[in-house]
Amino acid sequence: MSTQSFNAVNTNLNSLSYKELKRLRHKVESLISTSHTGQVISDREEQISHCPHCESKLFIRYGCTAKGHQRFKCKACKSTFSTLTGASLCGMRLEEKWQQYSDGMWCTTKLRQAARELGIN
Repeated sequence: MSTQSFNAVNTNLNSLSYKELKRLRHKVESLISTSHTGQVISDREEQISHCPHCESKLFIRYGCTAKGHQRFKCKACKSTFSTLTGASLCGMRLEEKWQQYSDGMWCTTKLRQAARELGIN
């Protein structure tokens, strides 16, 4: 979705009724729960309790990454980290293909074959 499209949706949220907002929330939560990667990101966001660099528990929310993941800044070591720092998904691109690639790794005998089928390397 483009930024312009997202801004249009965001602007129209104010005109929704309570019932419509509630239905929208359920739909969004349903989409997140059916998305394996979305669920992993959501779970990790709730479990962050310390800085992965220095183990300090003093950190603040510090905006979002370009992909929309929550960023944090440690007050002790001044480093920043996101919900995916230290996770197996960290640094991976093409988020829409993560689930397909994971399924391919389990179902396909060769990893290269799974990557070739998805057009990734």
